This record gives sequence, structure tokens and C-alpha cells, in this order.
Amino acid sequence: MIKEENFPIIFTKVTEKDIDDIVIIENESFQYPWKRETFESELTNTFSRFFIARKNKDPAGFIIYWDIPYEIHLINIAVRPKYRRMGTGAMLLGEMINYAEMNSKQLITLEVRVSNKGAITFYRKFGFREVYIREKYYVDNDEDAIVMERYI
Repeated sequence: MIKEENFPIIFTKVTEKDIDDIVIIENESFQYPWKRETFESELTNTFSRFFIARKNKDPAGFIIYWDIPYEIHLINIAVRPKYRRMGTGAMLLGEMINYAEMNSKQLITLEVRVSNKGAITFYRKFGFREVYIREKYYVDNDEDAIVMERYI
């Protein structure tokens, strides 16, 4: 018998049929989750790259990043609590970095809440560094954002 933990994490491009699972991941991951409509709009955004990670068909995480001239901008990344610390987030972020390298991008940028110490530490492990603060960036609670970047 094959145990579930032996099944690999599979990444696929998000389609409309995945949006319910994306919303579940988002709601389990964030105090201030995005609305369904925000994710649906990413499906038609021409510069958006949107992937879901599944383990044994169970939604584990997702990533959204924009491929814009000369750079990649990380829009959102989330991993369900039950799949954290298993390498899912690292795989998602690693795929984005690999895409940037393969497509001759010069820079990857992102914003992260100043209170999200776990995410800041995670990004640092991948070579991101803090550049500056965007004051009151998050409209849900006026929290500041740290802008981080990684040169390719």
C-alpha cells in the first residue's frame, strides 16, 4: 500500500475549475483573504502566471506572479497549514525563480506585511532582501509593506 505522503506535489496551471480550491487555500492561509473575484480576474490577465500545487489531488498551495518587462512580480503565494514545512512553498517559489532565470528576467520583486516575520524569513532564504517600506500599503488594516527584491 502506498502512503499518501509518498505522492508527489504536482503543479498545474490554474483554470476556472480550480478557483474553489484556491479560495479554500487563501481562506485557510490569511487573516485578510482575497475575494474570489480577484482570483478569477487573474485567469484573464495576460501577464499573470497562476499555478496550483496538489498532493494526491488535494489542494496544497498556489502562486501568482506577473511576467512584466524585465522583471517578475510575486503577487500571492499561499500554502495550506497542513502542507506547511513540507517544501511546498519552496517548490512554488523555486519554480517562479527558475521561470525568471529561463526567461532572462533581471529582477523579482514582492511586498510582504511587516508583521509577517515567517514570510520575511522564508524570502530571505531565497536571496530576497528588504529594499524599502510602503506605508499603509494594505488597505484592510493600513499595515505597512516591506518591498523585497532579488536580482537574477
